[in-house]
Amino acid sequence: MLSAVPDKATNATIDSDIVKRQALWLRVFYFFHFGALGALFPFLPLLFARRELRADQISWIMVLIPLASMTVPPLWGILADAFQARAKLLRIASVGSACSLFLLVPAKGVLQHMLAMAVFCFF
Repeated sequence: MLSAVPDKATNATIDSDIVKRQALWLRVFYFFHFGALGALFPFLPLLFARRELRADQISWIMVLIPLASMTVPPLWGILADAFQARAKLLRIASVGSACSLFLLVPAKGVLQHMLAMAVFCFF
C-alpha cells in the first residue's frame, strides 16, 4: 500500500545525498584554497628579498605564518560554534584572506610587511 508520508529510510537517503553534495563543494574549496597557498608561500621570501629586506627581516615576517596557524583557527572555530554561522564565517575568512593579500602591494619596510602578513594570517 502506498503512503503519502515518506518513510524514514527515504528521508535518510535524501539527507545523505545533501550532505555528500555539500561535502564535495567543501573538498573542492579546500583543494583550491590550499593549492593557492602552496603556490604562493614559496615565493613570498623572494618577493621580500626583491624589496630589499634582509634575511633576518624576512624570517621574522615568515614566522608569522606558523604562529598564526597554531592560534587563529581555534579562534575561528570558537566564533563559528558560538554564532552557529560556519558557512558565513568561512565566506568571510575567504574574502578577507584574498583581500588582505592586496595589503602587500603598497607595503614598504619590515613593519608594514609584518602588519600585512599578520592581517593575512588572521584570515
